[in-house]
Amino acid sequence: MQSARMHQAVSGPMSGAGACTPRPGIVSRAGKHRQLQQAGGSGLYCCWNASIGTASCAAAGAAGRRYRSRNATVTVRAETGNGSQQYDYDMITIGAGSGGVRASRFATSYGAKVACVELPFDYISSETKGGVGGTCVLRGCVPKKLMVYASEYADDFRDSVGFGWEDRPLPHHSWTKFLEAKRKELQRLNGAYKNTLKNANVELLEGFGRVVDPHTVVIGGKQYTAKNILVAVGGKPTRLPLPGADLCITSDEALELSEQPKKITVLGGGYIALEFSGIFQRFGSEVHTVFRQPLPLRGFDEEVRKFAFEQYGTAGLQMHPGCVPVEVKKQEDGRLTIVIADKDGNQIEIKDNDQVYDTAG
Repeated sequence: MQSARMHQAVSGPMSGAGACTPRPGIVSRAGKHRQLQQAGGSGLYCCWNASIGTASCAAAGAAGRRYRSRNATVTVRAETGNGSQQYDYDMITIGAGSGGVRASRFATSYGAKVACVELPFDYISSETKGGVGGTCVLRGCVPKKLMVYASEYADDFRDSVGFGWEDRPLPHHSWTKFLEAKRKELQRLNGAYKNTLKNANVELLEGFGRVVDPHTVVIGGKQYTAKNILVAVGGKPTRLPLPGADLCITSDEALELSEQPKKITVLGGGYIALEFSGIFQRFGSEVHTVFRQPLPLRGFDEEVRKFAFEQYGTAGLQMHPGCVPVEVKKQEDGRLTIVIADKDGNQIEIKDNDQVYDTAG
């Protein structure tokens, strides 16, 4: 609400010779202060003080005038300078995930000229592939929810018997059809996010962005300059430091498997590990879940941890509490063996895995 009031206070009464251009600019936050940096040549600078409910602005050529709205006071004073006119953009955002897209949209809503840099779209990220929408939309929360919804039908079919439906074997599930439908939805979302940027007047620069100085980004050998550079690239999964770690899959690959694994071992006891363990188990896979603690979901409520542990075991997951992974080995038939050790150092082999899923980082 404060930013809306600020916009009203700055944009409303200022007009005529020597007045500010009604564009508050780019928003950033520091403690209780909200600063807005002008995105044009007038050099408007505003600072919102949340503790006292006032705001002050400075603009080139503007007299020391005060404007008041219902909830804010704006002071305009003279300031020299030509703003960011010597740059190609007021801001370049590197990364078009949820954070980068939102930051870019907000900046243009305050009058800034913004470009957003992102790699070409693919279902699995790499040094050369990514996609507008980022991890959450393309290879995180959204596709994971689609897998949850698809897998839950198995429980619904079983539960329906108690409501009078005929007890019969579960219908066949086509992993290929599901994968095609999931990909189609991700393509739609990628396009929707591109349109969101376009409708917000954010220019999309496709490629790998490399920052070479505080105001320059190089993409495909071409230089682009900006007064501000925002880095919003997210991160990569961190693999466990153990022999054979390169044989494991991460969340990217888990969401894009070409076929359902008949047997899979999930390393980790966090909520991502448990979510995927439940997903694959409901699809009919044999699932082993390995974690160091006596109970999964470290940091959660103790009763929730105990209940989840009991329910996952009842559902058919094979839980291995108090164990750590030691090594992943490839078998002659191409499947995988994961070696784990309990708290006493006793080693156990879980053989014939189609996949070993590392959720540790």
